[in-house]
Amino acid sequence: PILVYVVRRLAKFVNCDRRDLVLVENVTTGINSVAKSLSFTKNDSVLFFTLSYGAVKKMMKHICSKTGTEVIE
Repeated sequence: PILVYVVRRLAKFVNCDRRDLVLVENVTTGINSVAKSLSFTKNDSVLFFTLSYGAVKKMMKHICSKTGTEVIE
């Protein structure tokens, strides 16, 4: 299948194991998956740059509001 071929070529290009790659629909989906896999606490802070993508800011602010994490923008 074409996706297997793509993953193998990409893994070779970035010099990693093909099992360490995940293809996602877009960057926002990928960042959302990574962010939701992290454990934030009330003692943590998340720093945003003013140029951060709006959808990512909104998603991270939502995660922070649920965990009590400080948002620094």
